[in-house]
Amino acid sequence: EKLKRLHLAMAAETKQKVLPVIELFSGIGGFHVALQEWLKTSASFKGYSLEIHAFDNNCNANKVYTHNFGITPNKRNIEHLQSTDFDAIRPFLITLSPPCQPYSRAGCQKDCHDARSTALHHFCHTILCEMQHLATHILLENVIGFETSQSCQLLLQCLHRRGYESRIYRLNATQVGTPNTRKRVYVLATLKKDAHQLQTQIASPPWSPQQHIDVLHTLPSVVFKQQTIGEVLAQSQEQHDDHKQQLLERYAVPMERIAQFTGYKFGIVTVRDVDSECFTKAYATRKKFVKGTGALFASRLTQGAEIAAFKTDYDALFASTSTSPPSSLLRLLRNVGLRYFTPKECALLMGFPMTFSLADDIGLNDEQKYKLVGNSINVP
Repeated sequence: EKLKRLHLAMAAETKQKVLPVIELFSGIGGFHVALQEWLKTSASFKGYSLEIHAFDNNCNANKVYTHNFGITPNKRNIEHLQSTDFDAIRPFLITLSPPCQPYSRAGCQKDCHDARSTALHHFCHTILCEMQHLATHILLENVIGFETSQSCQLLLQCLHRRGYESRIYRLNATQVGTPNTRKRVYVLATLKKDAHQLQTQIASPPWSPQQHIDVLHTLPSVVFKQQTIGEVLAQSQEQHDDHKQQLLERYAVPMERIAQFTGYKFGIVTVRDVDSECFTKAYATRKKFVKGTGALFASRLTQGAEIAAFKTDYDALFASTSTSPPSSLLRLLRNVGLRYFTPKECALLMGFPMTFSLADDIGLNDEQKYKLVGNSINVP
């Protein structure tokens, strides 16, 4: 009998050491990687393990997710999930990275009138408002502009009515040492300790805004080491000397593409830079398009003096009000080894670890990989 009680106690202790997480719109697993890194350094949850339940209907993203984590995401559409599906898991945390097009300039900012916002609205109306076992924390990531949207007001009101305290952060990945710009909005909601869950179903809230919530632009005072692009890329075997020429040949930026955009200043970076232009899924169309989709890499510039000279000359071409002739720009760029970052390098610059794989063995081409990485969150 004592041995039985001991086994029951050990089983209960083991059960308590698991943190159930629901990862909606899981993509290739950016939140999963971030949570793994967080758990390694968390004193409050030392000894705990993650039990992540991922949901996404993108087949290629799910292949990469399964390859890295051994978990196959559920392919059910978010709109088809019910609160009972969440109650069965009893999540400690729910993460969401819903489609950004309804709130971005590229998507015409149609907000709640965009069909791609339906999943988020379903989460608010049907899942969050009806859950019996509320998550302790809810974390949403989206583009700048989401914080002023009607969809955000809907989310904040539902969170408020269920007893959550919400904070909105407008942050850039460079603030935590990552050499890649990705300005995003994060809504972090924490269930109040005295929250009373008296209602199991709440009527859809009106569009009128709830109490004002300040948008925060800084994190708590934590010092992060600022990495250079060269330090990040040094992790990759692609940076070995015998591979560099192959990379340049395969990923070279066609000069005729540069010439098409007279007067446009491309975001060209070197190994010594600590920032790079945000990668988008359109980086995948590199053979047809190049403008504004992500940073370009001057791969042959490695020494401080030559980098400084290049930047001086490059800036000078755009310093005057008159447009420099394309020939001047092309002469400057021909010898710097201008190329696109590889899909693996993009992932590294966005904070994914070297151990993270884009699953070469499952047959994804570069275009598919670029789209997956461009749609992902930055890990840090």
